[in-house]
Formats: sequence, structure tokens, C-alpha cells
Amino acid sequence: MDKLNFEFTANQSDNTVVVNRAFKGSVLQLWRAWTEAEYLDCWWAPHPFVNKTKNLDLKEGGNWFYSMSGPEGQEFWGKAVFKKIVDQHEIQWEDAFCDETGTPVEGFAKSLWTIRFSQKEDVAYLAITIAHEKWEDVEANINMGFKEGFCTALDNLEKLILTI
Repeated sequence: MDKLNFEFTANQSDNTVVVNRAFKGSVLQLWRAWTEAEYLDCWWAPHPFVNKTKNLDLKEGGNWFYSMSGPEGQEFWGKAVFKKIVDQHEIQWEDAFCDETGTPVEGFAKSLWTIRFSQKEDVAYLAITIAHEKWEDVEANINMGFKEGFCTALDNLEKLILTI
């Protein structure tokens, strides 16, 4: 499937990564893919990793606690704490790498994700801004392969939303 619209930009002026992507489908399909564990687990981890949600409490102050398991036994934990939720319009969360108990891992910076959803005719749009405290944190994430991994996950999402 051809990508309708895609942009990935790292901005040193404000320490952000901006990702814009268009999908054939509806905002409701995208919203469900971002807010329901059964769907998040289908697309969030880039192949060959597998995502498993341990907890998803979709409310302001709630969190999404998950692991990504690799084919060689690697396990990475993440926790997103919801700061703002506007049904089918916006989600904002603070994201951090953590251990299996949910405790943030030293040496990895937190980031603030703002995910906005919009619709025009039969195309749904995601506008994602990932804010970091300093540019070095943006560089560290990109050097770890964030761009490649997240782009792969968004490709997974594109396939999934047509089934929701």
C-alpha cells in the first residue's frame, strides 16, 4: 500500500521529533488502534519484536505499561502516563523506558508525546510531536534506531486499521 502522506522531522530548535502520516480509513479506526490493548499489541513493536500490554488504563493520570520482546530473548519495557485525552482528537503522554516493575531506567530520558487525530473525507491523519528536554536526547533516540522502528510500526498500523 502506498503511503498517502508521511513526514518525519527532527527539530533542533525545539528538541522535537514531528511525525505526520495519513491513512486510508477513519479517525475511529486510528483511535481504537492507539487506545485498545488488543490493537496496540498488533502494531506498536517493529518486526521481529512483539508487543505485550501489561496494563492499559486510558484516562488522564492512567498509564499504558508494555513490553517489547525480541527474537533473541531481549525484553524492553515502556510506560506511557496519560496527561491529556480528548476522545478521537488528542492523546498526550509522558513516555519512559522502564524495568519490569515500571520504574524508569537511569540514563534514558523521558519524552512528551502529543498525538492528534483528524479526518478529511476517507483519509485519517496523525500529527505526532515528541518533545524532549534537550537535543542530545533526540539524537540518542534516533541513534538507537527510533526512526526506522517507528516507521515500521506505522506501516504495521496502516495494515491493521483496515481490519478494525
